[in-house]
Amino acid sequence: MKSFSGHLWYLNEILVGFTFFDSAVSLEVKSVMVKALDKNTTDHPQCTAFNPTISLKQLSDFVSQHTKQLFTALNIPQQFPMNSPDTWSNDNDYIVGQRKVRSLKVVNDAAERGVALIQAFSGVLTNQEEQKQFLLQVVKKHCCDFQNCNKSTLTTVTAAAVEATSTSSDN
Repeated sequence: MKSFSGHLWYLNEILVGFTFFDSAVSLEVKSVMVKALDKNTTDHPQCTAFNPTISLKQLSDFVSQHTKQLFTALNIPQQFPMNSPDTWSNDNDYIVGQRKVRSLKVVNDAAERGVALIQAFSGVLTNQEEQKQFLLQVVKKHCCDFQNCNKSTLTTVTAAAVEATSTSSDN
């Protein structure tokens, strides 16, 4: 639950606007979302906090007047919600918005943090380029050797290594 709730910051009144352009979202749900665009909230757009009832919520529960800020930020014309969602596929404003949303680049935060971590770590270990290259080769080999790197795999591998070490020291 704690891990899941750490990712709820993605789910807020503004970013939920991307779902208007998602073909996996039904026309009925989009219709309810359009009605929710007029929902007046006095709060600033906030992240969703985890609570046990979150699984009972619908997409439209996260939509409010703040959702329109996404359209404004991406310069997407805002007339398309005035029409029925079943006509959006022929609506030029919607098509423009859909193209803009699809052209956005997704950033992998975990990969960026990994690169920053290895840069900081290698800078602490050595300033010699040859040593840094060796360190990167070791990391690459480790990634190849442990492709399924989860806790249970590492526990099994570690136990096997300890067993092999104790057996070789006995001989």
